[in-house]
Amino acid sequence: MEDNRERRYMERFRLPQARLYYRIGSRYFFFNGYRGPVKISDINKSSLGIVGSLELAPRTSLMLKIILPEYPVIILKGHISGFLKDHEERIIRTIIQFKPYGYDEQYNSFKYKRRLENCLYQNRNP
Repeated sequence: MEDNRERRYMERFRLPQARLYYRIGSRYFFFNGYRGPVKISDINKSSLGIVGSLELAPRTSLMLKIILPEYPVIILKGHISGFLKDHEERIIRTIIQFKPYGYDEQYNSFKYKRRLENCLYQNRNP
């Protein structure tokens, strides 16, 4: 029997108090501070969506600081992977893809992956 389910599907979570601060570039620059806060519309362990546009081009590298009340700060690297537009071609949602998790400097830390997964697990709707 053939299994036609989408294997890449991951449940997306809505965390109303979640906020994103972001910095352009994936390295630490002294004069490039974080911008924000921006409201996070939904999140999973590999990406997040924000309401509206950051006015940045696709593939722009970002350092992300995710603030969730009652949880430690989560810092991840990512890039803008796409936009959702309304019927008048206005951007209503921006999608940010996280870089893979790993041990090298270019990857996101497994420590932050565990923090994010823990938060998402605790906020799962029964």
